[in-house]
Amino acid sequence: MRKTGQSPPNGSLMGAWARKSVDFLIRRSVRARFYEVTWTPPALTPSCAIYLANHHSWHDGYLMHLAFERLGVRAHLWMEEFEAFPPFRAVGALPFPKKNSEIRVQTMRRSIRALRSGERSLLIFPEGRLHEGPGLLPFERSAERLAAFLPERPVIPVAIATRMGIHERPSAHITFGSPVEARSTEAMHAAVEALLRQSLPPERPRLLQGTADVNQRYARKQP
Repeated sequence: MRKTGQSPPNGSLMGAWARKSVDFLIRRSVRARFYEVTWTPPALTPSCAIYLANHHSWHDGYLMHLAFERLGVRAHLWMEEFEAFPPFRAVGALPFPKKNSEIRVQTMRRSIRALRSGERSLLIFPEGRLHEGPGLLPFERSAERLAAFLPERPVIPVAIATRMGIHERPSAHITFGSPVEARSTEAMHAAVEALLRQSLPPERPRLLQGTADVNQRYARKQP
């Protein structure tokens, strides 16, 4: 046991530094590319859950990272292109390559262990690939299989909507739904789809302020 006041192991320091570095890169990227990010947080945040989200935007993983940071949720994320972004391991990313079933199985087993122990939640994009919205692709069966292994962990649908409106850059809104009662692939798909179809609330709490429009920045500089 480490004594009080003793410096933490070097690995712990490196891990904390890596997490802060990746978090900084994510926030900088989102601020540069969005006008703002708003959200509808969950009414109650479970200590450990399986989160299912649509995948219409390249920044979906970044946006969910911001939401989880605000909620205090530590989550794993399955990444098909993990080898292109290895630093994201520091914030919970795990490899899930389409052409390597052995690694996918290892990742699923590790995720199940983390969920059972309460160590981490899990974020899945069950459509299996990035695509243009607004509709959903059929969900893969991996989420249903996980839910069957982990009946004690709630399955929470999430809708990520990115819209181009009156501002120079798009805005994003993240909506957390209530836990899914029927834990079939079809029920999970219907839950995320229903969230996507909801109208955005008129008053939306801001998760992150991005970059103001050119005219807004110009107006601020005027005497």
